Amino acid sequence: MRAGLLLCAAATALLSLGLASPANAQRGGDPPDNATTRAQLTADQPVRGSLEAGDADWYRLNVTAGQMYTITMNSAEGEGALADPYLILLDSSGNEITRNDDAGGTLNSRLRYMPQQSGEVFVAARAFSDQDSGAFVLGVTASTPPPDNAGNDMSSSARLSVGEGVTDDIAYEGDTDWYRLSTTAGRLYTITLDSAGEGEGQLADPLLIVHNAAGEAINSNDDAEPGTLNSRLVYYAREDGDVWVEARGLSESYTGGYRLAAAESMPPADPATADATTRARIRAGQLISANLDYPGDSDWYRLSVSGGRTYRIWLTSDQGAEQPLGDPLLRVLDASGAEVTQNDDAGASLNSYVEYTPDRSGHVFIEAAGFDGAASGAYTLRVEMARR
Repeated sequence: MRAGLLLCAAATALLSLGLASPANAQRGGDPPDNATTRAQLTADQPVRGSLEAGDADWYRLNVTAGQMYTITMNSAEGEGALADPYLILLDSSGNEITRNDDAGGTLNSRLRYMPQQSGEVFVAARAFSDQDSGAFVLGVTASTPPPDNAGNDMSSSARLSVGEGVTDDIAYEGDTDWYRLSTTAGRLYTITLDSAGEGEGQLADPLLIVHNAAGEAINSNDDAEPGTLNSRLVYYAREDGDVWVEARGLSESYTGGYRLAAAESMPPADPATADATTRARIRAGQLISANLDYPGDSDWYRLSVSGGRTYRIWLTSDQGAEQPLGDPLLRVLDASGAEVTQNDDAGASLNSYVEYTPDRSGHVFIEAAGFDGAASGAYTLRVEMARR
């Protein structure tokens, strides 16, 4: 009898020390759903927890900069399992970093995270529906990430060359790959970003961004056309130099393989060039229908003016065309190409209108462009001289 009591006491002591596997969630009860939690998550030491309806359990996780952390939240085995786990990662201030609902074709959750600095983050375990309850197992592993050929910013040494595609992958949640592309003034660059690989190894929804030499985003594309999640954009180089091409997923939680490529071409012949050398003309009383042929295109028209007379100028999206210009931008420039006046939206519309009265006779330039600098499409330009 005494031996049996000793065995029971020993078993009770082991359980109170949390030596069962997976470990108990937190000493003293359920982890809170905020940064006051004392529950600790440690690499290679999964914990078992249980959620009530509307509940969320927060865990502290110490991370080291440059390490890759794979965090999983799975339904526990047996009866009373949580039907649809939902995993959220937050920084030390409680701000969300990333989240995942369903991973690998299951209802379980998984995310990867590579911190830029060492410290503490929070892992929040919850159900996809606030109505759900049940048991779950939460785990984390740490590893050294594979070499990344393309960095996450302008410090990247990766290059994209015209006619030579690159196949790589977004390795972890929040990863992005930057490539330097050398461009020549007056050329068009068609850049494509496609999913690559097989099955779940593909980047689910590629997002393509072009940055100027200072790192500022100047153009982007998510879905190139209806029915595809791949990305494509056209960039017109106004000067020689380098730009940065960023490949990433639409969501920071997306990872997987991609194919990035760039092709160079000459823009189509256009009498309305984007500078004072333009051969295009417009006169008072005339209406012209034309197109911005590619993203970033703009058309300059030479207009002869009489000093003291007022000119009314309209730039309108051609809604009857297959691809109308979305948001026209109208500018008047003097004979040297310096801006005199401009208009983006006239009244409640996205069309543009200006009235211009020159001090003296001569010529000016009328520029038809898109507001965002990366637009293309059909427009109409009209000039009238106001009656005295």
